[in-house]
Amino acid sequence: MPAQYSWGHAHSAEGSFWEIIDTKKGPYPGKIIFRYPFDLERDFGLDEPPPVVRKEYERLIGWKQGTVRESPVNVVEIIAGDDCAFDQPCRFAYRVEQHAVYCHNQTWLYAPGKCRRCSKTGDGHEDCHSHATCPGYEPSSALTSENKE
Repeated sequence: MPAQYSWGHAHSAEGSFWEIIDTKKGPYPGKIIFRYPFDLERDFGLDEPPPVVRKEYERLIGWKQGTVRESPVNVVEIIAGDDCAFDQPCRFAYRVEQHAVYCHNQTWLYAPGKCRRCSKTGDGHEDCHSHATCPGYEPSSALTSENKE
């Protein structure tokens, strides 16, 4: 069953906004039920929406801190070869060979599918940003001293 509410940001002739959409009302993609101005300087690169948007979204879906959400099925992880592991600075980051790092934090409501910290993917990409700055970060105990942040 699809979720009733989704959030994101949209850009139009009217400006740029964070939006919460009721997917069960109105034509696809649904009815906009909440809007908040998107400020490029303030909001660009955020890991999650600003507090006012989070508060309304969490109210609408009845979110409580510590809730464990379902992990979406990731076909890339299913068909990947043997060179995959939870070997990143964050304990929730799962590296898929030659491809990407995926976030498996099920208690962070705004967890992205792909890790936005782009750590070592096996194809030469190096850590672009500190994992510790991610709101869903928890240090990994599986790291050796040579690849810790």
